[in-house]
Parts: sequence; C-alpha cells; structure tokens
Amino acid sequence: MSEIEAVLSQLAGVQQAVVTLQQRQQNDQQLVAYIVLQSEHSLTSEQIRLALKEQLPAYMLPNRIVQLDALPLTPSGKIDRRALPEPGLLPQKSTTDPAEEQPRNELEATLLTIWQQVLGTRQIGIHDNFFELGGHSLLAPQVMLKLRTILQRPLALRILFEAPTIAQLAQAIANDQQQVSGLPASEQQTTLWNEVFLDESISPEYPVQLPTAEPQSILLTGANGFVGIYLLRELLRQTSATIYCLIRASSQDAGRQKLQQAIDTYQLQDCYLDKRVVIVTGDLAQPLLGLAQVQFKELSMHIDTIYHCGAWVNFTYPYHMLRATNVGGTQEILRFACLSRLKRVHFISTLGVLSSPAYSFTQRIREDDPLQHCEGLSNGYAESKWVAEQIIRLAQGRGIPVSVYRAGLISGDSQAGLNATSQLIWAFIKGCIQLGYAPELPARINLAPIDYVSAAIVALARQQQDAGSAFHMQNPHTFSWKSLLKWLRTAGYELKSIPYEQWRSLVLEQMERRTDQALNPFLPLFTKKLSPRQAASLIGERSFDFSRTSAGLRHSPIICPPIDEKVMNVYIKAFRDSGFLPEPVVLPQADRIHTSNHLQRIWQALGKRSGR
Repeated sequence: MSEIEAVLSQLAGVQQAVVTLQQRQQNDQQLVAYIVLQSEHSLTSEQIRLALKEQLPAYMLPNRIVQLDALPLTPSGKIDRRALPEPGLLPQKSTTDPAEEQPRNELEATLLTIWQQVLGTRQIGIHDNFFELGGHSLLAPQVMLKLRTILQRPLALRILFEAPTIAQLAQAIANDQQQVSGLPASEQQTTLWNEVFLDESISPEYPVQLPTAEPQSILLTGANGFVGIYLLRELLRQTSATIYCLIRASSQDAGRQKLQQAIDTYQLQDCYLDKRVVIVTGDLAQPLLGLAQVQFKELSMHIDTIYHCGAWVNFTYPYHMLRATNVGGTQEILRFACLSRLKRVHFISTLGVLSSPAYSFTQRIREDDPLQHCEGLSNGYAESKWVAEQIIRLAQGRGIPVSVYRAGLISGDSQAGLNATSQLIWAFIKGCIQLGYAPELPARINLAPIDYVSAAIVALARQQQDAGSAFHMQNPHTFSWKSLLKWLRTAGYELKSIPYEQWRSLVLEQMERRTDQALNPFLPLFTKKLSPRQAASLIGERSFDFSRTSAGLRHSPIICPPIDEKVMNVYIKAFRDSGFLPEPVVLPQADRIHTSNHLQRIWQALGKRSGR
C-alpha cells in the first residue's frame, strides 16, 4: 500500500493520498485510493489512472479512485482509515444528463442489473466504464457468465474489455453474432499477421561481428517474475558478469525491493543482490524501454548480451491490452540490441505459440519448424508472444542474433517446492479441489522444474554455436493426469472423477458465483465444448521435439528430474504452507451422499441450458 500511496502523492495536483484494501463481497477484495487534490488543480479518475499505469504494475492499480475534500482525522490528527467512506455509498459525479445514463432498452437494463450485482453498487450509468467502477479481470468472468446464462448464447470474454460500458456492450451484443463470439480463424490470422512489423531503423549499425568472449555486462528484463528471478540466480552462478535488471519502479530503491521480495517469496537464499546487480528503472511498454534517449544509448554501450524474459502474462486480457508490453517491448529490446554494438538476444517465449489447432495432426513439433499458424490461439497472451516471435524472425533476417527458448508448463523448484501459483496447472488442481471433482482426461503432463529450466537456458545461451536457434524447454519424463489425481487423493484430497463436460459445467457455474474460483483467470479456455482429447491438451502437452536442447546439455551436469509422487508431495506441502491449497477435509459419509445428490441436481439443471 505504501508504494502506491507514495506514487499517488508524487503526482502533480495531488495533496494527500491513502490506499486501502477493502472487502467488497464474499471472496472479493478491491484496492481503493482516496485522494485530496490541491485547490488549484482538477484531475479526473481516468487521468490519475493513466499516470499510475506509467509507474505501477497492473496488479497494484487501484480498482476505485475516490476524490474527497479532506481525509477524515482522528482526535490526535492522524488519518482515520476506519472513517473513510465506502465507495459504493458515495454519490457519483456525472457530467452527463441523468436521463442519458438510464437504460434505453431491455438488454441495457439486463446488463445494468448484472453490473449492480457484480460490482455491489446501484449507482451505475450506461456510459460508465466497468473497470473504472472497480471491475477487474476476476469480476469480468462473472459478468459474461451471467450474461451467457440469460442470453443462452456463447460470448467471448474479450468483448467486455473491448466494449467496457453498458451502452457499448449492448451494441456489440446486438451486432452480428460473429463479432460477439470472436473473429473467425481466417480473420484472426490476417489480423495478427498485420501486426508483424519491425521498424526499418532496427538493424545492425555496423557489419555483423559478434563478441566471442564471455559477456561482462548482461541486461535482464522481467527479473522480479517467477522465471526471471531464477534466471538472475543462474546468471550470478554461471557467469561473472554484472547483471543490469530492467524493473518498472518509481526508484532504484523500489526496484531493488521488488527483487528482494521475489527472492524472499521463492526462498532463494543463495541469490544475493550485491554490487553485481544493478537496477535500471524502466518500462517495456514505453518507447526506448522507458529510458531517456541519452540513458538508452549510454546503457547500450555497456551491455554485451540481453536476456528478454519480461512480459505481461495474463490469460484473460485480449491481445490489444498486452501488445505494448509483449510486442512493443520486444521491438525496443531489438532496437537496443543494435545500438552501439551488436548484442546477442535470448528471448524467453512459450510453447503456447504452437497451440493453434492447425498443429493438431502434427505428430511431433520440431524446434526448427517454422512458426506458421496463429489461427485458433486461445488467448491474447499466446497471440502477443506469437507476434513477438514473428518480429524476432524479421530481426534474425537482418542479422540480429536472437535465440528463442519456449517454455511449457513450469513447476516449482524441485528441492524447495515453491511455485508460481498463477500457472494454469496449479490453478487447474486448485479448481478441482474447490469443486471436489476432477475431469476424466487422457492427458500426459509435462512439468519442467524451474531450477532446471533456468539453469538450462543460461547454459544453452552461453554456447555460441547455436545463436539464432529455438529451444523447447521440456521434461523428458511425463506422467498421466490419472497418476496426479492418485497422488492428490493419497495426500488427503477427496476428488471424484467425472466426464469433462460435466466438470466444465460445474466450473462455469462456480465461476459465475465466486471470484475466488482458481480457474477464473483462465475462463477463455473453458467457454467451448471440447472432446476429451481436446480437453486433455489444456494441461497435457502436445508432443514437442527437444533434441537440440538435449544435445546442447549433453556434456553438462544439468539434468531434468522426473516429477513423481515424492516431488509432488514437496509441492503440495509448499502450497499448504503458503495457504494456496487448503488442508484436506474428510467429509462424513452422510455429507458425501448429500454432496453427490447436489451434484446430480446441478448437472440436471445445467443440462437444460443451451450453449454450455
């Protein structure tokens, strides 16, 4: 909270700022910022929000911004946080005629009722922005699922992000069905290919001559993320270089605190932020990485190699919201690589770029297969990384040495067991535990521990003969979904296996009611009916070739450990210790019978609904 308050207080025109975390509904919290403006200034909530976006990550942006004439004080003169008004009870200021804010038809009235239920406030106009009213990516699925149930038709989640007011959303729904459910595959492919563009000025300034010595200075982006912090540790271990970490923060001290927080979160006691770690405050979403032109050029003179791991990982937001960071940021990294002297670039990507249904009949996708298909990519994140890789292909054609490392499902440290809980596989497991039911899937799961992935990337990056290649970061050992369920049951979690479609309907029904359903951020993956084989691909990897990766590590001590029941128990214990997973609860026999009957009633009711 203090960092958000500090950034708010530094904005021109803001006299005082307080940020609180408030309970809005059961299982739902929101960040609320209360500000007092200087008398001669006038700022809108949107202006403040845009200013905050330049300095804070998305998860730290307040859901509501409330302007007050003065902050309430205690008798001793301190800010009385308990006396701050609830946002939903405040009268809303509007510059439009109240009559223009009222629903004009039945659909707008329906949307208004849904928004009032989800946002917990009645003071909503048809031109108010859902996200400015306190909506966020965990509440958006509730809106679209409630609407889906009422209209009995499939609706893409991204439409709410593209049409965030009641008036706009109603108009979009009233338009052609094709516009609501998403672009057809042919149009999606055309649209993404149109995004593939690399500024003509991004090209080596001098004849290509790469350094052969070990790098002395490395630029690392995304260092405070899950993969990034492990890469930082490996770079400190395997090299003697100084690591320049590009961090979005208000100051170098704040950036260092972010790194230390990541180190503490994953308990990397052997990762020290000594003089070899230099903080560079910047922003991937901004031109020149958010640096002044002089600073951009000066830094380029010091750096020998770049590890581009930074990205906005979000499976709910559409492509256009992720474009600036994931595509624009990659272009700026390539610009930086060409400046002063040519630098090697190591780009951390995802196997999700190969998730198009067009690859369904490819037996084994090789590391050097061309990245041709984007039709049917299931989320904006995969689309943004696909476009970024296509831009990298253009850069390689101009002589810029870029290697690509595509990661699949990454698990936690094989020794400490600490995971990034935002990953799909863990959300999938938690979602099943929340339901008490798991889908029957013919899936084989490939989990690569983060300590292996990070060590392998750095080791491969240091081998200069494979510059410009692609590597698939996979575990040679897989295990079945059925085995994973067995391990979870042995750990005490009672999970009943049911057909996938039955399980999917239960998940959607719970998403509609609860913002804490772990699979909420992955709603786009569950809106369509899938065959068991298609559903298995959600958590089970396709068959990816990783022979180049294996060959590159053949003479190194880096070996990927298999994920078995012993390792999974380490993960489960870490999840319980952190509170991500609950302790197992054994239901009495009578409760089990009641729960089973309740499932049957829900399934019968859901079976009457179309579109699910």
